Amino acid sequence: MTIDSRKALCLSLSRLCYHVVAALKSIKTDREKEKYINSVAILHHCDNDSKNNPADGSNWLLVCRSCNHILNPRGKSKRSQSALRHKLHYIREGGGEREGVRERGYEETDGVKMSGEMKKSIICVPKFEKFLELLMRKFTVMVVEDFVNATSKELNISQNTVRRYLNRETNPINGKYEYFLTPDNERCIRLRSIT
Repeated sequence: MTIDSRKALCLSLSRLCYHVVAALKSIKTDREKEKYINSVAILHHCDNDSKNNPADGSNWLLVCRSCNHILNPRGKSKRSQSALRHKLHYIREGGGEREGVRERGYEETDGVKMSGEMKKSIICVPKFEKFLELLMRKFTVMVVEDFVNATSKELNISQNTVRRYLNRETNPINGKYEYFLTPDNERCIRLRSIT
């Protein structure tokens, strides 16, 4: 099995959507990569003219199905191509001679590179801290899983994110809270006792 020459050129020029980049990083063998590229990755024409096929590959992107759907919508809910800007992350390098892949989802905000997750954390961490403090005042001791589920639902964030935030608040150096085990071996959280 060999890769289509146009797709191979997109690979060599790093003209890929970040979904394809992530998939290729996770695939171990060359044979599986070829299979993925031939079966899943789609060759997209930047100018939407399928007859414009320059030899240097400057009109092509290798995209996943979801990015291709956004670029070439079908049916009633057609999106504009600007909706894809958050999905496709390719930028010009070296004076525009070559296109490369930007780090996934990073944007510059006030001179600082931030991902969407970082921006979400900036909003969610204060809400998390406030909710944690509110519940600790009300209950003083909570089962960790109950807290994780309640907080996840309240703040509309994943349970793993809640656990990460909670681990930060319970660190032994400067955390306000601590984990402990009950006699029934349930993992709980409480205000750290100062010794």
